[in-house]
Amino acid sequence: MSELSNPFTTPEKPLDPDVAGAVKALFDAKTAEDVRRELGQTPTEPTPVEDFGVDPTDDFISAEQKAEITAIKEAKEVKKLFGENFFGQKEIESAFTIKNEQGQNIKLIDLSPSERQQAEQMLSEKLQELDIKTFLSKPENQQDIKDGKYLLILRVNTIKVNGQDTPLTIKAMNDLIAPDMGKKGQGKLLLYADWYQNKDFYTTTTPIVTIDELMPAQPTFEWTIITKDVVQSTLGKTYSDQTTKLQEEADRIGIDKTKIKRRKLVQTVFDHMVLLRQANPQRLLINRFDWSDESSSPSNLVYVGLGLSIGLLLHGGSPGIPGVHLGASLSR
Repeated sequence: MSELSNPFTTPEKPLDPDVAGAVKALFDAKTAEDVRRELGQTPTEPTPVEDFGVDPTDDFISAEQKAEITAIKEAKEVKKLFGENFFGQKEIESAFTIKNEQGQNIKLIDLSPSERQQAEQMLSEKLQELDIKTFLSKPENQQDIKDGKYLLILRVNTIKVNGQDTPLTIKAMNDLIAPDMGKKGQGKLLLYADWYQNKDFYTTTTPIVTIDELMPAQPTFEWTIITKDVVQSTLGKTYSDQTTKLQEEADRIGIDKTKIKRRKLVQTVFDHMVLLRQANPQRLLINRFDWSDESSSPSNLVYVGLGLSIGLLLHGGSPGIPGVHLGASLSR
């Protein structure tokens, strides 16, 4: 029996675990302070969740709070499992921070405390999905995650331009982020971009389904687990055969094959750019190409890759013609 539930002791007034404590556990104290202020709580108020000193069996904790504590612990364990391949709010905001002409930092993504809370809630819900729990419970998958085969990333579909929420597109990233990448010696974002300047996949964003479609929040989020490279069995296959191989891979690792998908081009560029702009930069799709489901013409689908400092190459190809370096990543 813990001290807090021992009837023969008189502990100090217990404080119910709150969302701010969860935020601190997953991110940092400053973020937790911001959340508390928005919730009208005392900024320095400690909570049992922050150091996980709460026993979920304690009587003063409700069933709902117990579930929340468990979910928070699981999320923290998953973040630790993915290590440098976990890209949450902090990493996303860092990638989307640029310098203006006066040398000041401008955050194109700057989540409010409530938005951070929403994102964390969505992560907890993602980790409770049955096939995700199955995937994360397999020892062989855990080893692959530790070895860097997968990444877990938070995607945001809007950025702020002059204080206004603006859809996140490949064009927006190329116009706003690419110049900053050049100044910081991070290479180019795109290679040979002229041919698709007016294509929908360049100028439009990818809708993200929100929890409440009647009252969508801005920005909206999604958490995705992705293979860092293309699935090896998809290389040298037609588009249709790649789809079959992705389903087989999903079955093998315990993922629901009806829920897997190919990344949209804007998502692949987003992932590559975020990884490249971290303290320990990584590049995706080095000398590999990932086939999307977006078209460049009635007969061609666009693939993206190369992953070198000269920039990501986007090109169109017939789905019936395989390529030796052309595969597909698994996204869930």
